[in-house]
Amino acid sequence: MALHYEKPSSPTPSSTGVPAVRALIPHSNALDDTLPPTPLRELLASSGASACVLTTDAAFVDVVVRAAGEQYPLSVVESWSELRAAVDSGECGIALLDAALLGDRAIECIAALAPYAHRLVTLIAADRTTAAEFVGLLADRRIHRLLMKPAAVGATRLLIESAVTRRMALRDLHRDDEAIGVAGSAVAPRNRRWSIAVAAAVGLLLVGAAATWAWLREPAAEPAPVAAPVQSVDPAAELRQRIEGLRTQAELAFTEGRLSDPLGTGALEQYLAILELAPDDAPARNGVVLVVESLFTRAEDGLLSGALDDVAATLDQVRRVQPTSTRLAFLDAQMVRALAASAAVPATPSPGPAPANVAAAPTEIDSTLSLAAARLLRGQLLSPSGDNAREYLDRARALDPTNTRAAALRADLATALVTAAWSAAASDLAAAGALADEARRQAGETSGLAALERELAAARAAVVQQQNTESVVAARELVRQGVLFAPPGNHALALLLRIQSDAPDTEGLAGAWSEFRVTTRGVIEAAAASGDSATVEAGLAALREAPDGAAIAEQLTGEFAARRLQERYLAEVVPASQLRLLVAPEAAYPQDAIDANLEGWVDLEFIVDPTGKPRDGVVVDARPRGRFDATALAAVAAYRYVPFALDGRIYERRVRLRLRFVIR
Repeated sequence: MALHYEKPSSPTPSSTGVPAVRALIPHSNALDDTLPPTPLRELLASSGASACVLTTDAAFVDVVVRAAGEQYPLSVVESWSELRAAVDSGECGIALLDAALLGDRAIECIAALAPYAHRLVTLIAADRTTAAEFVGLLADRRIHRLLMKPAAVGATRLLIESAVTRRMALRDLHRDDEAIGVAGSAVAPRNRRWSIAVAAAVGLLLVGAAATWAWLREPAAEPAPVAAPVQSVDPAAELRQRIEGLRTQAELAFTEGRLSDPLGTGALEQYLAILELAPDDAPARNGVVLVVESLFTRAEDGLLSGALDDVAATLDQVRRVQPTSTRLAFLDAQMVRALAASAAVPATPSPGPAPANVAAAPTEIDSTLSLAAARLLRGQLLSPSGDNAREYLDRARALDPTNTRAAALRADLATALVTAAWSAAASDLAAAGALADEARRQAGETSGLAALERELAAARAAVVQQQNTESVVAARELVRQGVLFAPPGNHALALLLRIQSDAPDTEGLAGAWSEFRVTTRGVIEAAAASGDSATVEAGLAALREAPDGAAIAEQLTGEFAARRLQERYLAEVVPASQLRLLVAPEAAYPQDAIDANLEGWVDLEFIVDPTGKPRDGVVVDARPRGRFDATALAAVAAYRYVPFALDGRIYERRVRLRLRFVIR
């Protein structure tokens, strides 16, 4: 068998949002010891819900794979014999037949699959020219659904989901036929419990399977027993049955092109009815989106062909579900313009001789403007490259700068660009700004453009302010971490300087600078105390760059210079005569030295402190040694000097003094 596609299973739920099986089964705690962590695709495959697509149309295969390949077990075959083999072996529970491949044999092939109806769901894909041949089969329930080609991804997904629902209903009602492909009849208890869990999970994922089967199943021929008890009505089952009935009608109406019908039988009405009953029904919401998109396309085609009455009716249907759509507003404006243009057409002239040339061939600018108008209607404003309204209008401007129709279309383009910019502003300010700039280039000042530009400017300012506020927080964190002015380019100083340059009024910036100055000063002083001159110089340079930091840097520079000078003054000894002595009491001559007629001298060193008082006096020499030392130290301690000052700063000085002891 030629299998062209089989999506590999994954141990985790797919990105399409398929819920985990355990989350779908009520009372999942009771199943935790029996339910294996198997991906949903494998569970569906083991339950017989594998789909085979019989086609050689690569584009059709691509649509089917995108619609269902992530969620459902799917394979592609290219011949009828391969499909029959898959059905016979039980590998195929859903058959999607491409009528274009089967040709005249399509009806015969469908009939050949009838014996498998108890376990096989048959689907047909056909283009609009041949679809009518299969409508009767749909009514007779010989096929489950009919898919129109070229197929849309959304409609195809709905088709596959409906088929899986039908296949699981068949499985539940014909459980004896589920032994396909299993050797023997004995099933391990664990596998039997797992099969039940699978059925429960898929039954909850594809809501309404049993109700759909009840609608499809032929009524029993046998009369009911006379004494049969009255069955109670299950409201939930009745609701599911009603929803599935509406869903079937909606899908059929969409397939037949009945998007919205005033009698209430169109696809839109059916999907809206489902959402009234079940607001969270995802397939119905998807169906509404598909119908609205088709209605938009129908309205655009009607505008191009001039069917304005149909356009108005179509847009009214869209208005029911998307009243604030910017696309709807744009098409409304185009319809008003088209109505005004049609009203301005001059009356038909009275009969007379026909002119020689009834209608001139369209000129290049006429063709260019028609293309521009068509791209405007389809929303192709700036893309794709080479086929958008802007490029056609630029070409028209080059051909005839004064063309009035071109000017009107440029105004329309500008209006559409402004509308698109408003929509983009919430998520992408750069894109919104580019759209606004292009709108101004096309038509200058237009309605709403100035307000848009003001709004964009305010939004940009708010974004910048928020970014700067976040940067201030980041800078303060760097300050707390001590990353003040290194490494290069990635420190608090660089970040704060950028904010200071861009937005000096940013909230919290002044406080961040204050923290930076205080912390940097502390780092500089610590480095100076440890002799780290490199850090001292780097810190002083950083302070000079900070607001109000230069004065601190100069103060520290002066302090460090004074500190070095003070260290030198304390290391050098100068004669005490270099300082002016204010008070010098007489030394008390020791009486015993007088009695002994003993004379001598003492050399002292001491420091004159900032108040002029001597401190830390020591005897460095004396004659005789030790005889007058105490008397000399006591005398000097009472001296007072004028403090030594230089450049307005007072320094301590180390001095030497000789005291002589002489008897007179």
